[in-house]
Amino acid sequence: MQFMLVRRGKNAVIRISNPCSGLDASQLPHYFDRFYRADSSCARATGGTGIGLSTAKAIVTRHHGYITNDYRQGIISFTVSLPQSSQ
Repeated sequence: MQFMLVRRGKNAVIRISNPCSGLDASQLPHYFDRFYRADSSCARATGGTGIGLSTAKAIVTRHHGYITNDYRQGIISFTVSLPQSSQ
């Protein structure tokens, strides 16, 4: 897992990347949908409920930021950009 925190202009940007094989990149736009699970064969006990990324998106949006995901060369990444406080 790789973690990066940088300042870009007035925003704080966090990027988390992790190796992930066999991912269907066409499903990436749905990852932030509430209760969405890419692998429908996963049982709730092992696959989660599918609310983690939708909750993260709601929190980030509430703070006037954005969250994105991408998949390249076997690595999935999530990027969060949040405006820094002027205090």
